[in-house]
Amino acid sequence: FFQAEDGIRDYKVTGVQTCALPISAPFWIFVLLRSTTDAAAEWLKMSALEKAEVSLVGPFFALSPVILLFIGPLVSGDDLSLLGVVGVILTVIGSIGLLPIRRPDASFETSKRQESVQGIIMAIGASGFFAFNTLFDRLAVQRAPSIISAAAMTAAADRKSTRLNSS
Repeated sequence: FFQAEDGIRDYKVTGVQTCALPISAPFWIFVLLRSTTDAAAEWLKMSALEKAEVSLVGPFFALSPVILLFIGPLVSGDDLSLLGVVGVILTVIGSIGLLPIRRPDASFETSKRQESVQGIIMAIGASGFFAFNTLFDRLAVQRAPSIISAAAMTAAADRKSTRLNSS
């Protein structure tokens, strides 16, 4: 048997494809990258929620489409569409509209304010990693069937989370 571009061939018997799906090395690289960025995104998300109120950091989790708008064309070569840009602008407007309006008062201590800023920075970082997740999903599914991609991504994410929980 040897690995061919269109699967595994039993060249001694029939010379035709006998089993397996063609899965390239770049596919597995994207699975690994996706599981790594997923672990980072979830860690940053949980850290942001630990530092600040969900009403404050929640809208920043919705910024991944904005980040994807800029990195997508650079990494995957996808074209920007007017509809996509308008959608991202509406997402940003909606996220800003969800931010709580607060008047500074003496009860909002400096340490709490610093934790809130840290939470916002972590939420933006999580959005960046979630944007890369989407990008790696797209690149992987271009190289293998969607069911194989989904199974590989789930298995890799499960393996990463098991390692993180055990340490």
